[in-house]
Amino acid sequence: MKRGILAAAGGTLALAVLVILFVRAVGNAPPGTFDRLRSAHGLPIVLGTLLIFAGQAARGVRLELLLPKGERIGLVRSAALAGASTFLLQIVPFRGGEVASFALYRRILGVSWTRSAAVFVLVKVVDGAAILIIGLFGAAHIAHRRGEAV
Repeated sequence: MKRGILAAAGGTLALAVLVILFVRAVGNAPPGTFDRLRSAHGLPIVLGTLLIFAGQAARGVRLELLLPKGERIGLVRSAALAGASTFLLQIVPFRGGEVASFALYRRILGVSWTRSAAVFVLVKVVDGAAILIIGLFGAAHIAHRRGEAV
């Protein structure tokens, strides 16, 4: 019980620090920054946000389908795990994001280091294969439109 209270207090403190940093950043923004927001169109912002959520949902579905039936964690949690892993890969430098992703998979899935690394590698292989397939279809489409042999 005490650990849960400490975790909640730590999370609350972290959120408070982030809010304070955000307020300070807004206060230090150059003059005219927010004037540009008045002319912003809402539809592209909403559509972009929905596209990001759709991408995370697709990553969650992919992770759910890659996990055995007994180890699945639910679509929302899978999407959150995939999003957090993607965030770590993009933000933490020098391959540290990969190690952090292993640790994240290990904690959320409750498996060993080798199992979490295997899930991570499987996700990366599927991503690479998907990019390769999309690239090949794109190249074939461009060649077809130019009338060249595919």
